[in-house]
Amino acid sequence: CTPFQQVYIPIIFWVCFTLLITYMVMNLVVAVILEAYYEGKPDKNSEVMRRCTEVWKEMDPDLTLALDYREVILFMNRVLLDTESPHTIRYLTRKGMISPDLGSINIRYGHVWSSVLISEDCKVSFVQAVKQVLQLTAAASEHSSSCGRVHELCDGMRIEVTRSVC
Repeated sequence: CTPFQQVYIPIIFWVCFTLLITYMVMNLVVAVILEAYYEGKPDKNSEVMRRCTEVWKEMDPDLTLALDYREVILFMNRVLLDTESPHTIRYLTRKGMISPDLGSINIRYGHVWSSVLISEDCKVSFVQAVKQVLQLTAAASEHSSSCGRVHELCDGMRIEVTRSVC
């Protein structure tokens, strides 16, 4: 015969073990469900990319994947007007980050535009234009998330002129 107290030790172990494993499996199931939910949810960047391809097809019907830099500025403005709120567009325009003319862009935000490569024949590729739109969208979302406090985008940045503008 076993003593009275030794009978309860396996029962207590089994109940604790079962509860612990059940808790772990439930956590795993919830984590998988939440991950699938966030992956299926459309994000801002995918909406911007979709709109970029639509506008580019309208502006470049031959699909050469290169436009004149003046047309690219119009392209970026159209995409931003379609995807951003009017408040954000006013902010970007007031700060001089977007403009129909390259010469009127505020020098403080020149690093945002310095990554756009312009070819010898004054053309900008689709990839460069979309990168620029995404940078401006990120700058706009940084503004909206800071609740009115403007983060200066040029802190610690160095502007390099790689090619002359046509």
